[in-house]
Amino acid sequence: MELGDLFEYRVEKRLDIPKHESAMIPFVQEEVKAERVLLFDSASGRQNPFDAVLLTNTSKLTLDGGAITVLDGNRYLGEALIENLKPGDNRPVSFAVDLGTRLTTAFDSHNDQITSVKVHRGVITTMQKNVEVKTYTIRNTADKARPLIIQHPVRSGWKLSAGTAKPEETTAQHYRFRVPLLAKDTVKMAVSEEMEYPVATQANNLNSDLIAVYVRNKALSPEAQKKLEGVVALKDRLAETQKRISARQEEINELRNDQTRLGQNINNLRNIPGQQEQVNRYAAKLGEQEKAMENLQAQLTSERNNLRQTQQELDRMIADLEI
Repeated sequence: MELGDLFEYRVEKRLDIPKHESAMIPFVQEEVKAERVLLFDSASGRQNPFDAVLLTNTSKLTLDGGAITVLDGNRYLGEALIENLKPGDNRPVSFAVDLGTRLTTAFDSHNDQITSVKVHRGVITTMQKNVEVKTYTIRNTADKARPLIIQHPVRSGWKLSAGTAKPEETTAQHYRFRVPLLAKDTVKMAVSEEMEYPVATQANNLNSDLIAVYVRNKALSPEAQKKLEGVVALKDRLAETQKRISARQEEINELRNDQTRLGQNINNLRNIPGQQEQVNRYAAKLGEQEKAMENLQAQLTSERNNLRQTQQELDRMIADLEI
């Protein structure tokens, strides 16, 4: 009888046991399905699989966990420990190491594949995908064919990629893949897993390189690409305007320094006899520089107005951008 995770066995017939004596009472006398397999757990760190029995509880009772003896006919194979096995459940039970089979693993990964791009309220959200592939190479040196069960760990956030063989069974901790091994055979099996996660960035950080990455990953439609390229074009225009402002400001600063120097020279030469002609030349040059300064100031004001208008246009475009 099942009581949540607890269970009990009930003996239907009354038994009388004499005082000071004991009795062994068989309460389960049913055949259950058992298949001899090889079992490899990738987390074990071993290169050899275990000899195991794939035990399926085909009875109507929960089998109590504990020690079991494994026999093949009348031949003793080993001892094993099992946990409680409910009706219909199956579990591989290992009892020895198989030295006739060796497994090696190779690992590969592909990071930051972009699968989609969304833009809302100035925030670009991309779904990025990491792919990891673990390849098992199995060499059977025995003279007979044997089935192998590979236990591959289930990881939170990861799922099997399309194209990976379907596991025979999936538990909370493992994928169980069945690999048929022929005599004296070497086979490979690749398990590909992927994990997707969101990455957010401000649309103000968008540039041509990012758009190229999105396009290369086929994550953008032509219409969406055109919208993002419009944002980048405005950003480039903004940057060019800022460069011109910096250049005009640098020219103004240099001219202002030159005007200061000319003014000092005029003051120094004004009271010196015979220097009036030089003073006049300096004064004329100072007048020319003042006209140039006015022109530069007008250009600077115009560029700053352009910068402000372009920034406003960019802000509106980003605020209205939806992909």
